[in-house]
Formats: sequence, structure tokens, C-alpha cells
Amino acid sequence: MSKPKTELTGSYEEYFKTISVVLDLFSKLFLVQPTQKILTLLKSSGILNSFPIPVLSEEGESALNVLQECISKNNSLEMIREDYLKLFAGLDNVLAPPYASVFLDENKLLFDKSTLLARSYYKKHQIEVEEFNQVPDDHIGLLLQFLSISCHRISNVIKKNNEQILQILINDVSFILNNLLLSWIQLFEERIKIYSCSNYYVSVVFLSKEMLFLLQLLITHTQKT
Repeated sequence: MSKPKTELTGSYEEYFKTISVVLDLFSKLFLVQPTQKILTLLKSSGILNSFPIPVLSEEGESALNVLQECISKNNSLEMIREDYLKLFAGLDNVLAPPYASVFLDENKLLFDKSTLLARSYYKKHQIEVEEFNQVPDDHIGLLLQFLSISCHRISNVIKKNNEQILQILINDVSFILNNLLLSWIQLFEERIKIYSCSNYYVSVVFLSKEMLFLLQLLITHTQKT
């Protein structure tokens, strides 16, 4: 795990809220086929010009710069769309399957144990987003969306000082983070590096991983307090 450049000096409430915003954006970049509207959203979010949280490594800063370069090129959309289709689109014959079960489960098949496990946590926390029932529950975009919504809830719970609900949320976020994301995202990233024509998704998956590491660190700090 990369070591943070700075200590967590701000309020945990604000950290969780900001991580929620970032993961929500990144989840959409994995879930939705790229369009000019998506690239404009990425530009207008302000994340590329002023990342809301200190990135955890110098490589993270480089990834931000590369991502900005990718979406600034006039011909970038066509190449990014081509990468999306060959890397992620569909359920079969994709080069970087965005599903936990393909990397984690014994049979390396979709709709296996990891899919059902993710579904059980969504149901437990009554979380539904537009893309549910459109892709398998262990799609990286849905898992990031679960963490985004949960981090927003954690921020509100910290504000209300409800320790019992906070511990439930923290424990479940930690489980999903460690067992259904960090356990395979490195392998997923390696596939993207090998098969991408552009560096767009290489940067997106790296920055997503950085946010997950930061969330892991934040959870550790929260559990100690």
C-alpha cells in the first residue's frame, strides 16, 4: 500500500464526504460508456484541476495529469470509447472484466459467490442505483457506488454522533473494501495497462485505487478513535 504524503489532519466527517463525491464520479466512469457529456462532466467536476484530497503518491499526481491530457485531445473520445468497449462492455470476451467474481471466485465465472455477496450487502443497506439489474452486482462501478453512498452516510452519522450505526457502517464498508475491491483491483489494473490504447482508464483505475487506499486508512483511524 502506498504511504500518504500527509497525515489526516482534517475532520473525518469531511474526509468521508469528499471520498463519497470522488468515488461516485469514478463509479460512473466504469459503468457508463464514454460520451462527450461524460468527458465534460469530468472536466467540470474540478477534480482534475484541484483534487479534493491529497493523493497518496506521486504516481497519483501523474495520473491526474495524464487523465487531463487524455480528455483534452480532440480525438480522445473515439479512442476512449474503443477502450471501454473492448475492456469492459458485455459479459463475455472482454479483456478486463470489471467483476470481482472473475478474479476472486474458484470457477472464475460471473454471478458466482462474489456477486451474491455484494448483492446481500446492497440489500442489507437498502442501496439501489440506476445501474442495478443492468450489470452484475459485483461490477466495480456498483461496488464503488456502494462505498460512495456508505461514505456519505458515515459522514452524516459522525455529525449526529451515533456510534452504534457508525460501527455497523464502518465494519461493512471495511468488509466490501478489503474483500471485494482491494483483493482484485491490482489484477484488474494490470489487465487495463496491457490492453488499453489510451491512458484514460489506466489513470482512472489508478486513482480509484488511491481513493480506496485512502478510505482504508481513514477507516483504520476512525476505528481507533
